[in-house]
Amino acid sequence: MKNSYRSLGITLISAVLAFIATLLRCIASVTSMDYSTGFYGGSVLINIANITMTASLLILIASLFLKVEDINLNEDAHSPLWYIPSAIMAVSILLLTLDIFDYVASRANGGSVALSSDRSAIAALITGVLAICAVAFFAVSCLSSNIKSSLRGYLGMGAALFFGMYASLLFFRVGGAIHQPQKIATEMAAITASIFLLEETRVALGKERWKGYFALGAATVLISAYAVIPVFATYIIKGRMIAYSWGEAAVLLSVLIFAACRTASAVMCAITDTDRAPVAEEAVDISAEDERQIPNEEDFGN
Repeated sequence: MKNSYRSLGITLISAVLAFIATLLRCIASVTSMDYSTGFYGGSVLINIANITMTASLLILIASLFLKVEDINLNEDAHSPLWYIPSAIMAVSILLLTLDIFDYVASRANGGSVALSSDRSAIAALITGVLAICAVAFFAVSCLSSNIKSSLRGYLGMGAALFFGMYASLLFFRVGGAIHQPQKIATEMAAITASIFLLEETRVALGKERWKGYFALGAATVLISAYAVIPVFATYIIKGRMIAYSWGEAAVLLSVLIFAACRTASAVMCAITDTDRAPVAEEAVDISAEDERQIPNEEDFGN
């Protein structure tokens, strides 16, 4: 119980640092970004933001070294914290899939031979196929009444691979430098989401791990916020789009909502289980005391 609350305290500190980092990155994106290149003109503010965000994640990783009891996550999917974020994810990935296949079409001008040697096009094709698995995973998660199922587990693996391949697509995609700040932030968000979805797969297969699930869910929330909130802030204030597309921005925001809702659900389960534990122990003690008070037949003789 004590370590559970300590883990939540560490996560709170990490969230505060991530909020500061995201705010600094929003300011830097509005005031000092060169929108033609995607790089920041003044490096001091964005460097402070990056360092603060790194510290936030390192503090969050420390929670993995605490001994926190495993819990049983709620198996009932009929909750707004589950089916609404799943539906949002399914729709946003569909939008991003259209952008991905548009990119493939734009790279196909040189014919099939040129396309077969184009690493960015190959990565886009694989990502598009895996996107279908991801959409199916979130659709099943939205419609199914039971979180634990083999079907969700297998589709969840495809969804995790989708986010991993999308990070690869960002790396190989033609247009923009490899080390462009927004590209790197989106890659990190996609990789973290991929790992978190593997934890979701473990839940579906009945092999959930509380520490890993909570820490990775929180990390996904923080990194996704760091990647997507400056996108919307820059668009609202400056009318500039720093993400690859609206589909990408929609997916990042959806990942943020999904991971936040699922992590909140896990926290509520953890608190509920922690509160019930002392009651259960007290009931066991009372039962043991009652048994000691019941006389045996040997005490009365024959």
